[in-house]
Amino acid sequence: MKTFIKTLFTLSLLLCTLASCEDDAELTTLQAVGFPGSIEATPNSIALSTENNFESVLTVSWPAVQFPIKAPVTYTLAIDVAADTFGENGWSQAIRVPVGEDALSTSLLGKDLNDYAADLGLAPDVEGELMVRVEAYLDRYAYSEPLAIKVTPYVEEIPFGEIYIPGAYNGWDPATASKLSAIATGVYQGYLTVVAPQGLAFKITPEQNWDTFYGLDGSGNLTLGADGDLSVPNFGSYQITVNLNTLTYTVVPFSWGIIGPSTPGGWDADTDMGYNYTSQKWEYTGFLAAGALKFRLNNTWTINYGTESGNSGDIENGEVYLDNPGAHTILESGFYKVSFAVNPTDPGIAIYSVSKAAYSWGVIGDATPGGWDADTDMTYDASTSKWKFTGNLVPGALKFRLNNAWAVNYGTTDGNTGNIANGTVYFDNPGAHTIAEAGNYEVTFSVGANNPASATYSVTKL
Repeated sequence: MKTFIKTLFTLSLLLCTLASCEDDAELTTLQAVGFPGSIEATPNSIALSTENNFESVLTVSWPAVQFPIKAPVTYTLAIDVAADTFGENGWSQAIRVPVGEDALSTSLLGKDLNDYAADLGLAPDVEGELMVRVEAYLDRYAYSEPLAIKVTPYVEEIPFGEIYIPGAYNGWDPATASKLSAIATGVYQGYLTVVAPQGLAFKITPEQNWDTFYGLDGSGNLTLGADGDLSVPNFGSYQITVNLNTLTYTVVPFSWGIIGPSTPGGWDADTDMGYNYTSQKWEYTGFLAAGALKFRLNNTWTINYGTESGNSGDIENGEVYLDNPGAHTILESGFYKVSFAVNPTDPGIAIYSVSKAAYSWGVIGDATPGGWDADTDMTYDASTSKWKFTGNLVPGALKFRLNNAWAVNYGTTDGNTGNIANGTVYFDNPGAHTIAEAGNYEVTFSVGANNPASATYSVTKL
């Protein structure tokens, strides 16, 4: 009897369960779902080239797939070669391009389709065949019938090579000139910093010699073998682009600078760096106070770099990152050399270095204690941002030079004599200030951070 009752209870429970299932919505996985029509590709034959790299070259469209429940359907475009679309593993190696929810078409750029064709093994400059299909997904996949398209891919040439821009800034020597590197076939770009008293003129040579060169003709056109000089508009830093395909060139102001509390301009203004075409880095050498330092382009925050790790002190091969809020910290005031270069293969990263620099201005001449034989060192006054000498001077000449060498020196052009409050001396100028009377003097000196062509000085008899 008990066995009969247990069997009856189990049967009743099963019937109730079945009845309950009939009241619920049907599971979608029990119903067949498919594309109601064919997909379309426009056009179905495409020849790819650099000219249509960033143009829409292929549009694929399809009818909506209706699943038994109302919910967004996600579509994906699959691309493969015909040989890989058959068998148990068919389409397993396909390239899949996400399209989105309830979207019924998608377009591909020439560059993207060319990359897909190369990845799938199509030969360049030969018409090949790709298969495309659309995959719809809600709780399971539905697949369209595949469609064949003809594609002729190409091999994108990687620009290489360089040209040179010898000019007055380097004594017109092609062997040591700044170079412009290829950024496209026949198009070259690079940088140049010119400071006084260097000249502004330059020419273009394909090789590091004068066998072939480009200059300006009488109408100002870039011409092979022309005698006229190209030039930058003024002293400063520039980006130079030369297109030998069209025989055109541009010269655009371009400068990386340092900014922050450690720099002469604080957060208010960049202190420009100069481009060292030998090291191919932007460099600054001068006084830095304790505090933060970042890098930015052309005196705006549009393009700037900062550290992620809070680097501080001297560092070699440090990394800074595009638009990162961090900054390098200068720990103690002093004279530093700072270098900077954007990674050419990943512009999101730049490499920089900060190191203490030997940096000392001195006075020299027969008015000074060391005569013409040795500098008399000046001391730096951070409160005034000036170098200062206080001591005895005798009648005679006085000039200023850096690090006890004539490589960087300043002299007057107007033969100033005696006391002077705001005099100007010029880079590598042969003139000198004249001390007219022996006595105890205070002499100050300051090079403009953004205009190293000249410096200001004062001479005061105490």
